[in-house]
Amino acid sequence: MRGQEYSYRDLAHRSNQIAQRLTELGLSRGDRVALYLPNSPDYVWTYLGILRLGAVAVSINIAFQPAEVQLILQDCGAKAVVTTADGSAKIRTAAPTPILLTESRFG
Repeated sequence: MRGQEYSYRDLAHRSNQIAQRLTELGLSRGDRVALYLPNSPDYVWTYLGILRLGAVAVSINIAFQPAEVQLILQDCGAKAVVTTADGSAKIRTAAPTPILLTESRFG
């Protein structure tokens, strides 16, 4: 990540892609979408993509354990979780919602 540069055009393009993909998956304005991502460019454009859709971004700390994640997901009513392959493996049993992988979905 260090040394990589992104323009506002890159940011707009990627966040629009994410908003479109979330729409294709049936998510819409007002839906809650959880982010279980490390600090990275993926986090930024996914967060902005959720906002572009008009959905509510629910950030979840990646240091939380599956039981903690499950409580947050149940409490907020998230319809989907965006995470990495590592995050998915960690919370798969805790997340009753669809899990979207950043690498395969929004590449």
